[in-house]
Amino acid sequence: MMNKNGIIYGIIGLLLGLAIGFSGANYLNRNSVAKQQTDQAPTTISPAGRTNQQNGGMMGDVQAVLDKAKNEPTNFEAQIKAGEMFSQIQRFDRALEYYKKAEKIKPGSLEANIRLGGGYFNKKAYDEAEKYFLKALRVDPNNADVRGDLGLTFYMRKPSDDARAISEYRAALKIDPKHEASLQNLSLALNRTGDKDGLEKTLARLKKINPENEVLKEFRLKK
Repeated sequence: MMNKNGIIYGIIGLLLGLAIGFSGANYLNRNSVAKQQTDQAPTTISPAGRTNQQNGGMMGDVQAVLDKAKNEPTNFEAQIKAGEMFSQIQRFDRALEYYKKAEKIKPGSLEANIRLGGGYFNKKAYDEAEKYFLKALRVDPNNADVRGDLGLTFYMRKPSDDARAISEYRAALKIDPKHEASLQNLSLALNRTGDKDGLEKTLARLKKINPENEVLKEFRLKK
């Protein structure tokens, strides 16, 4: 069994190794689509924090986060931070443990349900992700980010439900007509269903918002 310090050093090494890539992935997930060809799920968590410190300082931070979550089992933020840390290193089962603890502390919490949805999404457990995103939407019905992520649960599952995905993307766009992630994901779903007219209109809207969007580049390359 790995000892306590071994676990901490392992977390530090993974955080350092994933910091750049994971931060980039989260930026794309919130501002442009994760390329669906790679079958990677978007996340609803924030990038890792202080990755520019010396290992000794980082080890202290990791230890402090773990200890706080353990010693303060009713501290909502402590559980969320511990979950974030494990999400950053893609230990989603461990992250979900802490997010579940947070949700028990604050039943119906918007943040806890979003993070639970994101955690299950990253595990490709799309039915479970759907459940928690729906809970989040009951708290905040006008959250375009969550509505778009809900749509992705239908797009990504196998077999996919493209009609439901498209419906959710359009619902997100009613909330925020300039919601880039929903426009780009809608374009992918419309392309997969063969709706050429809808696709062209959606791409035109997307181009007005961000002409450098990766999805636009993909479609230009295919022409």
